Amino acid sequence: AECFKVVLSCHPEGVPAEQNGLWEYHVRSTGGLMPGTPLLRQSLRYTTSRPRGRSPLVSALVVLMVLGLVVGGAYAAITVAAPDIAEKYIGSLFSSSTATPTPLFQPTSTPRLLPTATSATVLKPLGIPTQPLPTPTPAPSLTPTAGPTAALRPTPTATARPTLAPTPRPIATAIVILPLATRTPTPIPTPIPTSTPTAAPAARVLASDSFNRPDADRCALGHADLALGGAGEHFYMPIWPTGGTDAAKPIGANIVANALQNNGLDVGGVQFASAQTCSRLEYPAEILPQDLNIRVDLLVPTDSAGHVTLAGPYFRSRKAAPGDGLIGGTSAGYWVQLHSTGEVKVKRLNPHAVVATTGQPASFDSKAFHTLEIAAQGNTLQVALDKRLLTFNQDGKLVSTVSIPPAWESPQVGFNQGAAGISFGTGDKDRGLIGGQRADNLVVTTYRPLSALLTPSNVAP
Repeated sequence: AECFKVVLSCHPEGVPAEQNGLWEYHVRSTGGLMPGTPLLRQSLRYTTSRPRGRSPLVSALVVLMVLGLVVGGAYAAITVAAPDIAEKYIGSLFSSSTATPTPLFQPTSTPRLLPTATSATVLKPLGIPTQPLPTPTPAPSLTPTAGPTAALRPTPTATARPTLAPTPRPIATAIVILPLATRTPTPIPTPIPTSTPTAAPAARVLASDSFNRPDADRCALGHADLALGGAGEHFYMPIWPTGGTDAAKPIGANIVANALQNNGLDVGGVQFASAQTCSRLEYPAEILPQDLNIRVDLLVPTDSAGHVTLAGPYFRSRKAAPGDGLIGGTSAGYWVQLHSTGEVKVKRLNPHAVVATTGQPASFDSKAFHTLEIAAQGNTLQVALDKRLLTFNQDGKLVSTVSIPPAWESPQVGFNQGAAGISFGTGDKDRGLIGGQRADNLVVTTYRPLSALLTPSNVAP
């Protein structure tokens, strides 16, 4: 679970639920309040016109709900009476068996472990004070019951309260719902000093494809095989029109010899899709996160005449129909291109422009596959080629992080709808003269910075 929701209900005994006071807290699984909480969901509404001598009973209901997927496990429910009991024994559920119980209604400075090795911070509800008893009275004991929850109901020792003016005694009933697990909780790691380099954050694979399947046409590429990780079903649709104008005959790409291959001598490629189709009446583009990494092995051949091919991923584009193309119109986003000269360019799709380039290296093998990875976060982009972080010339400055603002929004000429894919092309003077670009071992993940993965010695000049 990524976060918990804690709802506190305060109401006199016997009052309808719609008159309850409700406070809501959102707690990170690593501890600490989410921004914007607590929230007053409903104000307490009741009158005090009761017969003399009858004190209203105030009940507090605390429900801890795990938001997210909980696989397997059972649930334990613990009911206790009086706030002091709740403080001691519900708090103890968030600590080890030897630790001092943590009060339920006071924030803890360090998150404690749940039985599932998930941590949470117990919070103090606002505006709901605990009132003392008129005379010293021991807290009631808890009797273990049969079943899986019995072991979690210890009998507390008696606690005396000071003698004060008679006031109503609040009764708190706490029900804690927790997933049970047999594995040993993982301790919270000790923070690493800022002077020590931190490891790259783990990235979650969203989709991958090895293309290790029979040859297939542009309209029947099948779904990604997830050979390198990921989940769900992911398809492809052809993105470029034939000749650059005939959208009724989209070019796309074919699967040839266990790789995705441009099937013409001009532009070609695919957009990630939620369904397999070539129909112009459908817009099945898959919506990907704005911040993400795309890694792919690319082959960009040349010939004896020196004609240039190029290939690479694009992202933050519009949801297109098959054959719509990528550049201009209502398109948006950026296309990172590996050229057969070894140069890497970052091209904005609308308004159409090259915004950064590495220049040509002294040598480059255009007959071999090269691994290109892009990492986009906000208005920044990093690119690595064969595990080397690249340096670009952007606006006359050498940078390893390229600026990629949404220029299509001022004025609004394009629309970033989270579409992405792999596209092929040629040099401006080589259209219709060369093809054969290939893509293999495609992996799409959540964002992780490339600078944290690569050592300075791997940074390309």
